[in-house]
Amino acid sequence: MSRPASAASPAHATLAKSRPTEAATTPACIRSKRGITKVYEGVPLGGLYVVVVGSSPAGERYVDAVGNLTFARYYIDERANPRQRQALEEIARALNASYLRLPTRKLSSNEDVKVVPIKADVSADRSEVTIPSVLEFSTQRLHGAENQKPIEILNGAVLTEWMPQIWAGESKTYKYHGAKEWDYSGRSAYFARFLANSDMPSIQPSVGATHP
Repeated sequence: MSRPASAASPAHATLAKSRPTEAATTPACIRSKRGITKVYEGVPLGGLYVVVVGSSPAGERYVDAVGNLTFARYYIDERANPRQRQALEEIARALNASYLRLPTRKLSSNEDVKVVPIKADVSADRSEVTIPSVLEFSTQRLHGAENQKPIEILNGAVLTEWMPQIWAGESKTYKYHGAKEWDYSGRSAYFARFLANSDMPSIQPSVGATHP
């Protein structure tokens, strides 16, 4: 893995976690945003996407099962050239593996990377991602009564130095037809943005790690 630069990870991203009863599943859409972070190891990434979908064993939280997920899939924007695809995959792996704080970027024994068309629309209060025939996902951040402030979750397990705030959300649509089949539309969710760089202690172990 090439070592990330000081602004290694996407500066603009959302993470939404649906919380079904039988398994914890997480779609994450990462977008490099022009004007904030658009270069990784000299590779321009402006406007490109990578989507990560994974599932933990029944009854286990996603963050506790990283490294032992039942599967993990990396969907990389087909508009990216080979160097951009590698950079997007490395960023997504480093962030997810940071929960282990070990020198690895392996999330599951069942992993695959696919290059696909991705249509996404990300704003302050909602995120929509579509991968034809694979994923339909739309989530929104929830606000208090009478459209007051967003509902912040103060003790969420996914809180980390590169994602210090999360809010309550709702997965309006969450249909997946990939390694597994599910429809978790209408479930509760986390909604968050994150900012990361390779100097953060939680990310350091996975920087330069392999994923055999």
